[in-house]
Amino acid sequence: MATTSVPLQAAIVGPGYIGAVHVEAVRRVGADVAVIVGRPGSNLAARAAALRVSRYSDRLGDVLDDPDVDVVHICTPNALHYPMARAVLERGKHLVCEKPLATDAAQAAELVHLAADAGVVAAVAYCYRYYPLVAQARYLVASGTLGTVHHVRGLYLTDELLHDDYLHYRFAPEVAGSSLAMADVGVHWADLVEHVMGQRIVELLADQQTVVSRRIWRRDAPGAGPRPAAARVDEVTHPMAVQGEDCVSLLLRFDGGARGNLVVSQVSAGYKNWLTFSIDGGAAGLEWNQEQPNTLTIRRRAPAWDVVPKDPTLLAPEAAALARAPGGHPEGYLDAFRNLIGCIYDAIHGGASDYPTLAEGWRGVALVEATLRSARERRWVAMPKFGERESM
Repeated sequence: MATTSVPLQAAIVGPGYIGAVHVEAVRRVGADVAVIVGRPGSNLAARAAALRVSRYSDRLGDVLDDPDVDVVHICTPNALHYPMARAVLERGKHLVCEKPLATDAAQAAELVHLAADAGVVAAVAYCYRYYPLVAQARYLVASGTLGTVHHVRGLYLTDELLHDDYLHYRFAPEVAGSSLAMADVGVHWADLVEHVMGQRIVELLADQQTVVSRRIWRRDAPGAGPRPAAARVDEVTHPMAVQGEDCVSLLLRFDGGARGNLVVSQVSAGYKNWLTFSIDGGAAGLEWNQEQPNTLTIRRRAPAWDVVPKDPTLLAPEAAALARAPGGHPEGYLDAFRNLIGCIYDAIHGGASDYPTLAEGWRGVALVEATLRSARERRWVAMPKFGERESM
């Protein structure tokens, strides 16, 4: 990472679970967390103390007005990403936004244009690219070790939506948007596989389900959000109909000729974050699993399969650069997130750095819309090109 005499000053907007992940990553790359911003009425003093941050506010404007804040991290529920990211870009500050970038593609496209006009570094937190063995897989595909890639298979399975009592903001359409599973985790898989394969999804066929059709909103739950309009003032719990999908299956076509299939489910009992891809080429194949991130399997007809460990001495230079510990020392999610923030901050410092741009965030939102449209109309749907059809 490029260095500077004055550490970057970051603001974390939304200091919940993922906000805390951002806080740790910012500190690991040598920057400072100047302030956290949370929702009015929450115990921000306690949260700031837990995160060891001296300043806190319940107003985004306090951060935007602060000339000492260099970069703003948006870690709030989905529907808040667009208005908050827009405000950050209009003030000319650098931006790191959680996925999905927005809840519709037209809003995401507007943010892409705003970032270009502002001349700032603006990134989406697609962290899974930054495991060392993901970089090694990308190197093997690009170097031709696999031959011509013709197929990819993938899973993203969790069980966090299997029960019916879950945080309001994760399933209420006015907060989460029109999609549940695809917008929450499916976009991660799509970005990861496009990054590794060097091919982009151009067409898809989707089938979706809503397995848990009614959920219980709890007013007293942490992160519960606003009270539903239909709830009485004295109600603690309120049943709500679920509109979004919690399970989706897709067939995929890529611009390089490869085909693929993907299952995204947040109602698969016992799975916590089972993010996998398996790629087939004419000479070899490979597979990787995010829950077992320190090995990469390379498949051959002969003489045998290889299991590549996360050992910097065995990896291509671009993969070894992401390994922070010697061989035999496991690295995981928080290390990949540190690598992501390091690349983004390196770009802010003026270094040549490859990071997930807002244009790639727009692709994720466009993919969600194409998925919903395909499932609704029961047909293949083409992915739009940027600027061609920014809302479907």
